[in-house]
Amino acid sequence: MGRRTTIAEAALAVLAQQGPLELDELTRLLAEQGVTRAKRPTASVRQAVEREPRVALLLDGRWVSVPATLEGAVLTHILDEEEVATESLSVDPDLALLDPLGVHGLPLASGGAWSAVPKGICTAPLAGSGA
Repeated sequence: MGRRTTIAEAALAVLAQQGPLELDELTRLLAEQGVTRAKRPTASVRQAVEREPRVALLLDGRWVSVPATLEGAVLTHILDEEEVATESLSVDPDLALLDPLGVHGLPLASGGAWSAVPKGICTAPLAGSGA
């Protein structure tokens, strides 16, 4: 028997497919899939998405999949001397949106994956660094 999908994983998939959703609509879709059978499904879904670093709450109250939002985006950052010397990238403040994604690894278009260690530092080879 396979591992059961968590509410957070299912919410991430629904948000990636549907785009930003209000909590009530996200809860309805997850309940239809049988992901939650809680007596208070909205509370269960809220708790799950609040704890999931790849899901963010927009200012208008809708929840969004951060990886889906960033799909195809090109982000830029000017390296400072320390970043060049250490072949690391400080994501604060320019690329702070990437920080929670480092928890699960973020595939890079140039190859490899980025992960945050320590908080707010990217240690993947940087484009043009010769690494």
